[in-house]
Amino acid sequence: MGKVKVGGSNPPRPITFWVQSHYMIRDLGPKMAKKGRGSRFTKLLEDNEVRRWYENNARGSVVTADVYLRRLGNLCEGQELTP
Repeated sequence: MGKVKVGGSNPPRPITFWVQSHYMIRDLGPKMAKKGRGSRFTKLLEDNEVRRWYENNARGSVVTADVYLRRLGNLCEGQELTP
């Protein structure tokens, strides 16, 4: 006997988790903020650790992740640091 597939309208986990993990996270990256407030900080996402940090934040909220990225960029710019 194999695994039984259960049909119906109830997903195995909250739909927001599925949507975020399958659609939103895949589309993250430097192409996200080509214009607007955070456009000058997209170069920070080229760093693998910063990108991983950004993607982990974006799992909760893409808007919050964008704000955090701008704050990190402003801090690094003001203190003349790199991430």
